[in-house]
Amino acid sequence: MEALNPVMGIANLVGLASAYGV
Repeated sequence: MEALNPVMGIANLVGLASAYGV
């Protein structure tokens, strides 16, 4: 699904970064 929705993939990365408090 990430391949079909690259934006979602980026959102996941941002979510992980936010979880770490970056």
